[in-house]
Amino acid sequence: MRKKMLILAIVAIYCLSFTQAETPLSTEEEFSLQWNLDFGEVYVSTHPITSADAIFVRTSSSSLAQGIPSVYSLDFDGKEKWQMQNANSTKQDMSPLEFVKAGNGDCGSWPDMVLVGWSDGLFQALDAQDGSVVWQHQTEVLGWGITGSMLVETETVTIPTRNGMDKFCLNGELQFTKSTGEGWRNGVTFAAQSYWIGDESGRLWSVNHQDANSHFIAEGKIRHAPVSLSNNNLLIHLQTATGSTIYQFNTTSNQSTAIANSGFGPGIPKVFQDYIITTDSQNLMSISCQNLCSVIDFETFQSNGEISNVFDKIMLPQNTVEGGYGQFEISIEGQLTSLGLANYDDDWYGTAGIESWIIDDEKYMLLVNDNANLKLLTSSFNINVEENNDDTDWPTI
Repeated sequence: MRKKMLILAIVAIYCLSFTQAETPLSTEEEFSLQWNLDFGEVYVSTHPITSADAIFVRTSSSSLAQGIPSVYSLDFDGKEKWQMQNANSTKQDMSPLEFVKAGNGDCGSWPDMVLVGWSDGLFQALDAQDGSVVWQHQTEVLGWGITGSMLVETETVTIPTRNGMDKFCLNGELQFTKSTGEGWRNGVTFAAQSYWIGDESGRLWSVNHQDANSHFIAEGKIRHAPVSLSNNNLLIHLQTATGSTIYQFNTTSNQSTAIANSGFGPGIPKVFQDYIITTDSQNLMSISCQNLCSVIDFETFQSNGEISNVFDKIMLPQNTVEGGYGQFEISIEGQLTSLGLANYDDDWYGTAGIESWIIDDEKYMLLVNDNANLKLLTSSFNINVEENNDDTDWPTI
């Protein structure tokens, strides 16, 4: 349940919410809050994405009374450019957005687009400039539809459906559709000339234009896309009844090897430098997979969401009521060092990763928590405010 902060909600309705400069802990560089937006009683569980001239963020909700799940396009001042709503959503909109640049090739041509998978099974390619539908496709719904991460390649996008996989040219032409086991938040990976996806029964599926084959890994649930390794291997973080187990899977022999046990609720693994970083309710781990995968180091930390590379540092949301973002360094040998917790005034449970970029030596960070509080911080932006004389802590804009 979201925090009830009436004064913040009122300010968010009428203007962008500015506060005094906020600075992440355990860093020598100060970041200032440029603007803050509250999207209301909805929540956000996937990271915002950006193009050259826009920010894109998606919201979800537990009921339509809290708000209609939507995709927003904002300019870099935080002002809305367009909004796409989906009142038919089944309220589990956790499939990360993808932005693709305009292009053409054997698959035809397409404009700049934002690709959206909805929990009611609808897949949409939206024009990035105005939000209009370029093309769309309805997939099967069994309780929910699309909840996992899609895979965008040069001219194609492959999407995880509720019980299978569909591959499209970016102009909307269907290349294949295949059936697999039922999945949830299960993303797509390409390796060894096949597409790979997990399901809720602990099976890993290899899919191509001709067929789909399953490989049983273990009792549990494979959520999130497997990580492609060298030598046609995959790394899988499988959720079990007692926590989670990390496996290495050889796509040639179809054999799996257990690497380590860890906590509940695995987050999305991420390749960072020469290592794979995993997270869950218990540990952040660095894993080397030069040959046989092995755990190099771990730090106790609770996160079940997205890991981000932020200016060559590992940052990820702490999924507790205190919120905040864990900050870690990784050495060339794979050793992890905690840099502490980055805290902000609106901290809350969080699963969404951080979008970051650098322009002319100025650093930018977009952060959003489950409370749907989105903020932009920069390394050199200064806010000049004049304190009013009223009995309030709010500055005068």
